[in-house]
Amino acid sequence: NQLSQSYDSHVQSVNDIVVELKKNNIEYTIVTATKEGKNDFPESYLNYDAIIAAGGDGTFLKAASEIYTLDVPLIGINTDPNKSKGALCTMHSSKHFDKYLEQILCGDFEWREHSRLRVQLEQGSQVDESVNSRDSKWTKLKRVALNEIFFAERNVAHPIQHELIVDQLDESADVQLSSGILICTGTGSSAWMANASKIDTDIVRQVLNMTRSIDSKSAKCIDLIDDTTMDQIADALSTKTHFDIGSSEIQYFVREVVSNGLRPPCKNKRGLHKSVTIRSRGWDPTMTLDGIHTYPLPAGQRAHFDTDPSIALRTLTFSNSFENGKG
Repeated sequence: NQLSQSYDSHVQSVNDIVVELKKNNIEYTIVTATKEGKNDFPESYLNYDAIIAAGGDGTFLKAASEIYTLDVPLIGINTDPNKSKGALCTMHSSKHFDKYLEQILCGDFEWREHSRLRVQLEQGSQVDESVNSRDSKWTKLKRVALNEIFFAERNVAHPIQHELIVDQLDESADVQLSSGILICTGTGSSAWMANASKIDTDIVRQVLNMTRSIDSKSAKCIDLIDDTTMDQIADALSTKTHFDIGSSEIQYFVREVVSNGLRPPCKNKRGLHKSVTIRSRGWDPTMTLDGIHTYPLPAGQRAHFDTDPSIALRTLTFSNSFENGKG
């Protein structure tokens, strides 16, 4: 079955990697990634020259969640390319690991730095993993996020009330009731955020049909737009939210804002900014980093989200791709 095939593919890939490491007299330690939020490394990652995440994007994110410095690069290898996209992986299979390893040892590669989300919590936080920040009013969370952070009620079926401020501008404060707030980096802008804010072709078609019914003069022009063009419009609108993985800016998106006539219009539904601050007003609010680590954010407490060069994640890329028959 498919599960068995994926497992066999992963085991074979790991064996391929180990064989090449041994050939090159490279010392290594094999660690099994867990789904829980606990640390997987048996010792400090600073004892290693590099970390290889052999798996898919989930494995890569779990490994990245335990690395807090640029000093130790993370190399992702997709071990099941037939079932996993492995968008974060440097190598899309282990098939040519020997050639890529040779390039790494020769220094024939380029570094890539991914900006990551930093979380600062207002003093009085219930989170044990926070560390002191420069501002005595805030404590910095040790964990960082490579893709995104989702703020919502623990029971996601319940809407949550919150106050949102962008770029620390008090005049931007906006109190709303929604399904939650998604905040992402440039790396995450093509992941969950891309799907959460995606515009599909059916929406484009509905807008055009409504335009035709309201403005009869536009009917002839709209009738010339075929399905292929509608697909292109939808794709262009959706990918417009993507931005560079090294950007210092972050993107936010307030999901399913409640609009019942009793609340003012939402001022800050989505945007690209240097920082976002959220004041929790929910019953049992939480924030989850990269779908792995979840922390409470009690009512009344504020959390500040931004990026910082010191917590960026270093990966690498190659000028050629053996997967495409080049190199």
